Order: sequence, then structure tokens, then C-alpha cells
Amino acid sequence: MKVVLVHGRSQQGKDPVGLRTRWISALKEGLTNADIDADLTDVHFAFYGDLLAQLVDEVENSLPADISARSADDGPSDYATTQRAIWKELTETAGLTDDQIHTELGTTIPRDPQNWGWVLACTRALSRIPDLDTKLIDRWVRDVSLYLTNTAVQRAINKVVLAELDDAPFVLVAHSLGTVLSYNVLRSADRHGHCHGLITLGSPLGISAIRTRLHTPLTHPRDTDHWFNAYDKADIVALRPLDQDWFPLEPPIENYEKVSNTTSNHHGISGYLNDPFVAATIAKFLHA
Repeated sequence: MKVVLVHGRSQQGKDPVGLRTRWISALKEGLTNADIDADLTDVHFAFYGDLLAQLVDEVENSLPADISARSADDGPSDYATTQRAIWKELTETAGLTDDQIHTELGTTIPRDPQNWGWVLACTRALSRIPDLDTKLIDRWVRDVSLYLTNTAVQRAINKVVLAELDDAPFVLVAHSLGTVLSYNVLRSADRHGHCHGLITLGSPLGISAIRTRLHTPLTHPRDTDHWFNAYDKADIVALRPLDQDWFPLEPPIENYEKVSNTTSNHHGISGYLNDPFVAATIAKFLHA
């Protein structure tokens, strides 16, 4: 059966063939750890890294100063508002106190994601947490916010994944930002093929500021048999489980929280694919 892999952000300038090889290698390691075999002869890699980087540059360079994400605090754009709302959830989940944020600000103000100075102070406070790469998170927040709020960007990126879906049945494995666009694509009227299983890894879909930007009502992707979501509790991008509290669907999504992602930020794809239970689940969907 066909396997479609959908990566996250920050893959620009990389070789798609090499990325595909690394994903397959990590998955094979997981299968070996699970003592399971699976047919990985028909694996497609939906590469949009260069396109996303190009679109981000074009949009950011074209934004007038008064609607950019780091503009004056009166009247922020939808793009800026989404970034700030995501940052607010990140800081709350990380357990940052008002005192920690005020120390970075040098003054006392209420928690206010509409105040960019407050957001920057949160970023600096988060940077003091060990193993947390706030520069990476900042770029991730920017990219996911742009995808969610810019229709042209969303359509262009979605087309890359849609191009990999013909009438053949498939299993889709998505990571990070790729889980957001995969959910959109699987619900698209333009999508073809029957999905035997959707596997989301390190997904931010449970973040309220992201979930509320999706087309509503939230629905289980059509012609999709199963949805399995795996995350490491130390992965700050995967803030919430995709359960009935944070991503209510019928049938409910199967969540697996026991991944111990050994990559430096607990978010890397290899640390998800080499997990034996994740790999075994992918194999199960392939053999369905």
C-alpha cells in the first residue's frame, strides 16, 4: 500500500530524496524495535519546504509595517493575532509566572498577547528553560500562523500533498506543521483515494489558537478509517492530546502519550518514527 509522508517546517534547501531516506530509516528502526515487518516499497514524500520558505519571504517582505507581526500594538493583523495567541498558550503550558515575564520586561503589566513587548518577554523567559529552542519555536509559530491565515499560502502548500493522492488507497504519516495541512487536505473536496490510516506525530492541532482557525465544524476526515496521534509530553509543539477536550471528533482520535523522543528538542521526526508502538501502528494500518 502507498505511504505518504508529510514533513513539518524548516526543511527548505534540503534534498527531498535524502529526507525520505531518513524518514524511512527511522521507521525501519522502529519496526525492528517492535519486531515487525512492513512493506515500504511505495513511499511518497510530499516536499513543500522550499515553497513554504519562498512564500514566507514573499509575504513577510510585502507586509506594510502597520500590519506586520511585530507592528505597533494597536490593530494587529489576523496573522499577528494568531501568533500572539499561540505564544500565550505556549507560555501558559510551560508554567511561566507573571514574575518571570515581568523580570524580562523590566516592568509590571497584565498578561496581554496583544502587546508585542509582552510576547517578546515571554520568548526570553522561555529561552531560559533547558532544551527549549525558542528561535526554532518562533519560526514555527510564524509559519503555522501564516499557513492558517493566508488563503493563497494554504492553497499552494495543500496542492503539494494533494498531488501525491490519487485513487490508490494510502496511509498518511504527518509531522508537526504537516499534521495541520494534512488534516485540511484530507477534508478537501479535491482529495482522492481512501485513507486506511492517518498518523499525526508531534501535532499542534490541540492548540486552541490553531484549532479555532480550522474550517468548522471539526469533522473526522472523510474516507479515513483510523486516526492515531502520538506525542512526547516534553514536546512543547504538541501541547495538547487530540482528545475530546482539545480536539473533539467522532469517532475519537486514538492518542499515544508514551513516546520518549530522544532528539534534542523532543520534537524531531526520527524520535517519533523509531518508537516501536508508533512503527507498529503504521504497519497495522498498512496491512489493514
